[in-house]
Parts: sequence; C-alpha cells; structure tokens
Amino acid sequence: MKTTRVILSLVAALIVGLCARTAAIADSVYLNDGRVLEGVITREGDTFIYITTKIGDIEKNELILKTDISRIVRDSPDSESIAEAATIKPGGATKSDEPANVPEGATRIAFLRLGWEPEDTVGPYINKDALQRSVEELEGKADVLVLWIDTGGGDVGETVKLVNYIQKDIKPKFRLVGWVKRAISGGSFTMHPIEELYFMPEASYGGSVAFSMTGPGQAKAAEGAFLEQMLEFGELASSYGHHEPLIMRAMQIRIPLSVDIDEDGVAHWREDLEGKYIVSTDDRILTLNSQQAMQFGFAKGIASTKEELVEAMGYKEWVEVGQDVDDKQQKFRDDMKTAENEIAKAARNFQFAIENQNLARARKFLSDLKTWARRAPAWQDFSTGGLPPLNRELFRELERQVDELAKQVRERERNSRR
Repeated sequence: MKTTRVILSLVAALIVGLCARTAAIADSVYLNDGRVLEGVITREGDTFIYITTKIGDIEKNELILKTDISRIVRDSPDSESIAEAATIKPGGATKSDEPANVPEGATRIAFLRLGWEPEDTVGPYINKDALQRSVEELEGKADVLVLWIDTGGGDVGETVKLVNYIQKDIKPKFRLVGWVKRAISGGSFTMHPIEELYFMPEASYGGSVAFSMTGPGQAKAAEGAFLEQMLEFGELASSYGHHEPLIMRAMQIRIPLSVDIDEDGVAHWREDLEGKYIVSTDDRILTLNSQQAMQFGFAKGIASTKEELVEAMGYKEWVEVGQDVDDKQQKFRDDMKTAENEIAKAARNFQFAIENQNLARARKFLSDLKTWARRAPAWQDFSTGGLPPLNRELFRELERQVDELAKQVRERERNSRR
C-alpha cells in the first residue's frame, strides 16, 4: 500500500538521520577498573552518563554509573561548568499545580502551548521529545489535553515524528483537542492527526508546502520522489484525523477544490470547481481562516478564550490542571532562544577572530560553541546563528580552520626570529 511505503520510507530516513547525528565533542571516561572509554557523552544525569563510542563504522551507546568512574576528561576547557550545567529541556521534578480538591464530576483539562511567536519553529522549539516529556507529566493529572499551537512550520523530519507520536501515544491517553492560533506548513501537519480542531478568530491553517534545501539559506519546493512521499504522508495524517485528504493535498500543491454541503450538513468534496463552494483554485496553495474552516466543516468551533473553548467542547464543570507543565514548555523555549542568540554571537566572533588571525580568540569562541552544543543539544540537529547544525562535521571544519590559523601564526613567529 502507498501509505505503508511512505511510512517505511520516512521512518528509514529518520533512522538514517538519527544515526548520522553525533554529538559534537570527544570525551574520555576513566573507569575504576583501568579502562578508558573515548567517545561522546550524549546524556548525563546525577548518577549516570551515556557515552557513544565508535570502532570503525560501528557505534555503541553505553550506560555508565558514576560510581564506576574515576574521572572524566572533556574536550571543552569549560568541562566542569558544562558537567554542572543543566541540559535545556522541559520537565523536571517540580511540585504539581494540580488543585488539591477537584470538584466531584469536574473534568480536568490541560492546555499545552506548542510554539508561540517568535519561538515557534518546529524542530528546536516544537519537537517530539519536548512534547513527550510534558505529556508524561500530565498523565494521570488530566482527562483532556488541549494542544494550543502557534507556528509557521519548520523541519520535515521532526514533523513526521510529531504526527506519529500524537497518533500512537497521545490519543489513546486523553481526549485530545487541537486549538489553532497559527498552524502553517509543518504546524498544519502536526495538528492534522487530531479529529477535534477548534480555531481562534484570527487563526490560519495550511500552506503545507514541503521544501528541500539546495544550499545555505536556499530552498525549493519539493518535487519528484520527495514530493510524492510528502503527498502520501499528507494522506496518512488525514486518515489519522479523519479529515478529507483533498484538503491537505490542496495545502501542499495547487489543485482545484470545491465542496457541496447537503441538508444534513455533510460536506462532499470535489477535485474540481463544480461544487457550490469554491475552496481553492489551481493557482494558489490553500490556507484556511477560521470562518472558512467552520463553513466547510473542518473546525468544530471558534474560541478566543479557554472558557469559550471549553464551553464549545461541551463541559460545564471543569478545572484547569498542568499549568506548571505549560510553564516549563515556555521556559524551555526561552532557554532555547537564549542559546540561539548566544550561538549566533559566538559564531560571529569566531569568524571575526579567524579573519583577524587572533588564535586565542578563535579557540575561545570555538569552545563557546561546543559548550552550547552540550547545553542545547537540539541545536546539534538544526541550523542556527548562520551555522549548520552544531554536529561533529561542523566542529571538524571549525577545528581545521583553527589548526590552519595556528600554523600561520607559528610560521609568522619563525619568520620574525630570522
């Protein structure tokens, strides 16, 4: 089946991407039994570390208890502060804000914001791992989970992971509701597995064109096999949310689309312009506003406040829970934005130091970049600050530039002594 093929293709692509991802910094872990593990520390807790070692083309990820470690030597001179610095992530052991006494019969509803301009990109700011941590905290606390989204889109691979996680892991645990402020491109894909969608009055939903990068800062609309995969994935997401697949298709490519609505309010969609209501034409990409979404039966209602939304959902007695979880999502986005700004600053300073042949400064800012790669590991997967992802390949190139500068400095010093 086509949907099976696209799932396999996309999952295979994700696996390749995940296997290709390696942390940016080489570390040495000295064990009490005399062994030394050379590799990359990918995760660290109070009592353990995970280290990825590599022999030839084979990578191995090992859990090592800190009681078995005599010392750790990290590539960065800031290793001690890095070891103590918390990795930027939502979640953590904080006291729940769940009301102590929930009124009998009241429904517990959690609102979880995904994105929010300007920290709204799917990938670094909205991702499966961050969402999963929040969902795990909400299990047992909430009966209804409202995913409240504001995003202009982002990374295709992360969108695939979000769609599958929402369908397979979240929907079985809660009554799941989508509340749309802005769901453009990957944002509309992310919401599409949700059957029950509500719009804010100013909402926009669609513009789901996939792009492929052709060079730094250069992108073009998907075509060929990639486009076919994304169209099939659009059909899959539509089936998850029980939405007419032609709606998502018109958001991905230019097609004519119209609809007839019968006396029972049932929409009958047509890939032509012969229906009573013209939804889209073959000279534009579809984006729905709130009025259109209601008129065509795509949205269940329009709500500008939580109270209006809950009323539209049919609840009279309810209590909001999980505000602390939503707050941690916001803090996570704020911390990621701080990291993004600091990475951009370090990247500019590094380039300036290289251009001005300041070896000490170049080394210092290279160390800063490695520190941020540790503290905000999402930036090892996504571009920021005018740089490619902060992965091993990038650091290998930056280290080559520093080594070349060091050679020039040594040559200049030798010449000055002659």
